[in-house]
Amino acid sequence: MAYRMSNLDPVREFLNSVRYARIEYNRLSERIKALESRCMSITASLNSAPGGGNADAEELWAALADESAKLYPQLRQAREVEREVDRFIDTLPDPAHRLVLKLRYIDVLSWEDVIQRMTQGGLFYSARQVYRIHGEALEVARALWNETHKEDKEDE
Repeated sequence: MAYRMSNLDPVREFLNSVRYARIEYNRLSERIKALESRCMSITASLNSAPGGGNADAEELWAALADESAKLYPQLRQAREVEREVDRFIDTLPDPAHRLVLKLRYIDVLSWEDVIQRMTQGGLFYSARQVYRIHGEALEVARALWNETHKEDKEDE
């Protein structure tokens, strides 16, 4: 997919790829919304003007359709990165490991927010416990990654 891989820690690179995908997804979504808003605004002003000006409005909507056609594949790619990381995290056997990794990497929360979410609902985790769970989760994820990506290493 679109994640960056390094020899240092491919699991962390893979998990962090959601951050980049989320930023790109939000950027592209905002761009499409701005174009739609501009088209709606111009269409409304043209329709209220004498003579209508429908040719101009149609041209603007066509430009929006062209731009959207370019942007939507990029949006789908960004969402796919997020789904791929989510599916990988779901393969971890321990629910605490899955939770801390999803909060940190899928929800892109700060450590403070991860700790707060982990302690909600009657679960009381100290910062130290959350960091320990995160470290354990990364170790399990690395073992799983190495097992599922053996053929990648053999090709090198």
